[in-house]
Amino acid sequence: MFCQNCGKPLSDNTKFCPACGAKQDVQQEVPVQTTATHGDQPNGYPVNQAPMPANNPNKKSNLGVKITVLVAVVAVVVAGAIIAVSVFSNMGAKSAVNRFVDAINDYDAEEAVECFAYSQFLDEDYLEDEVDDYDDNFDDMKDADFEIDVEFKSEKDITDDDCDHDEDQTWKEYYQESCEETDNYDDQEVQAVKEVRVKLTCDYDEDYEDDVEDDVEDIEDKDEFTCIKIDGDWYILE
Repeated sequence: MFCQNCGKPLSDNTKFCPACGAKQDVQQEVPVQTTATHGDQPNGYPVNQAPMPANNPNKKSNLGVKITVLVAVVAVVVAGAIIAVSVFSNMGAKSAVNRFVDAINDYDAEEAVECFAYSQFLDEDYLEDEVDDYDDNFDDMKDADFEIDVEFKSEKDITDDDCDHDEDQTWKEYYQESCEETDNYDDQEVQAVKEVRVKLTCDYDEDYEDDVEDDVEDIEDKDEFTCIKIDGDWYILE
């Protein structure tokens, strides 16, 4: 150490400088307590000092488990979204075509008639006559074990396109006006119009070809359906 007054080198713990006689301010070192006292916790750490956490060997593995679970959850959500899109797409205009084809394959005349938009505006007697006509057509088809297969090609939304019948109207406006002009109109709302292009193929017992030849030609020549959405439900127009 050095004299605090004149700077002369001094030995440690010298209280007075032999050169200038100045008193030295000697500080005593306080030893650091390393053993537990009454105020310490039994583990040797002071009461107000928590021990540093030890490295957790399972930390990385736990993180890996969380990532795996997260990836699995995301995969389930994505798969659910894909399924939902598929389900809802089948509930659109295509569903009206599928419903009609299924009705024919099941020889269900009443269901077939109800697939048409005009069925919403027919009185009971007229609706019954339409069902009877379909029943008559189904007789030969039943004998021939007749079945239709549908393959969808495209779907086009024409709701707001200009109508071919009236350039001042959209297809939605045109069909809305047509609905309102029917005798049994009851505030039905036309919400959308779509064109669905298809390929229809008929399978039947060839022993009955003469009986169903006209039906086959009519059906397989059909390559497009115009579908209309009324009050949330889809129907075919033709």
